[in-house]
Amino acid sequence: MRMEKEKALVLLIVASIFLISSCSTNPIDLSCEDCNVLFLNVDLLRADYVGLTSQERNVTPNIDAFFKNAIIFEDVSAPAGATLRSNTAILTAMEVPLVETSDLKFEFGMTSRMYPSIAETLLENEFFTININEGPRSGKKARLERGFNSYIELEWKTLINTSLAKLQEVLGKVQEPKFILYRPSILHGGTYNYPLDLERITHPNLIYKEQGRNLEISYDIKNLTYEEYQELAHKVYAQQLRYVDQELGKFFEKLSENFLNKTIIVFYANHGDGLYDNNIQQHAVVYQSNIHVPLFIKHPKITKQLRIKKPIFLIDLVPTIYEMLGINIYSPIQGISLIPVIKGKEYQRKYLFGGNGHDEYIRKGEWKFIDFWGRNKQLYNLTEDPHEKINVIRKFPEIARKLEAVLRKKEIEQLEFENQMKSYYNDSYIE
Repeated sequence: MRMEKEKALVLLIVASIFLISSCSTNPIDLSCEDCNVLFLNVDLLRADYVGLTSQERNVTPNIDAFFKNAIIFEDVSAPAGATLRSNTAILTAMEVPLVETSDLKFEFGMTSRMYPSIAETLLENEFFTININEGPRSGKKARLERGFNSYIELEWKTLINTSLAKLQEVLGKVQEPKFILYRPSILHGGTYNYPLDLERITHPNLIYKEQGRNLEISYDIKNLTYEEYQELAHKVYAQQLRYVDQELGKFFEKLSENFLNKTIIVFYANHGDGLYDNNIQQHAVVYQSNIHVPLFIKHPKITKQLRIKKPIFLIDLVPTIYEMLGINIYSPIQGISLIPVIKGKEYQRKYLFGGNGHDEYIRKGEWKFIDFWGRNKQLYNLTEDPHEKINVIRKFPEIARKLEAVLRKKEIEQLEFENQMKSYYNDSYIE
């Protein structure tokens, strides 16, 4: 009798373990071998300005509605705060170099044939590939026009309703399966462009200038305190984003059910913008304002919202798409698929890291270490201080030392890897 009770207890424990493990993973099937892929890369879009990832503001109702039942990654870090570096790393699934000490400079051969972009890989797998791009740093200057059947480079800061009309035209003509990368630069700061009928912000320090059928806005910073300038920068950015969201809403409404039922739609930004947070006017730094970006994946097999709270790295996007499409990769990449994470399993990365040449960061969980030129070192707890206002490196020096040690080890690994490459690709860098 006692043995039977013990056996029953063992069976109960085993069953409990099985139920717990079953609840911790998601059995969804994300394979979609016949799917199209549409990348919507809205450059300079901050995650804290998108409703699905932040409740601070409410300026993206159309984006939020379209991606409501999608895979929502709440805590995404871009590899860099500058377009050329970040965009190249994301599309090739390769790490951003942390140091610039060689002839290869910051490319590390990433744009050589040894590191194909997603466009080249999908082209080899019989996808029709097309790029609608604004700005050379995300295209020809980075050699990212390669791999496309059609590369369309629009004028810098084209009105988004114009570029979206071009995208709509392409969707109707291109054969399937297709991969389309669309990257507007309309959120790029300095000056913003609007249609003439846009509702304007009334402020004595804003200058509106009509440029043909467009409206250009800039700042007059005279007699403004720093805090007033920062507040104004956020207001103007929000106005620009409302315009972007409005036009994206019109575009989303035109997408047919047939297209949506066979297309993986990815919405992301390759970096954000400073808007005078952390004393940074625009971008190209590693503060959260620059590297915390949205990432949503609308998948034909996903019918309800899936939220991923774990901090993830944006260079893992492309391998995720490869796995969804059932594509095998034979060239070396450093990104890893996020599908196990989506299904509730552990993320295989312990650290996230990146940089822009003059700065670098490493993150583990809630802790983030930043180094500017080796002279200004900072540590932040992102749970308690998501906007990085309080540098706690003096309070937690041991945490900073451990993170910095891992960062230095990564630099050495990258330099060793670069030396191996030189004999094969010594002409693969960009002047």
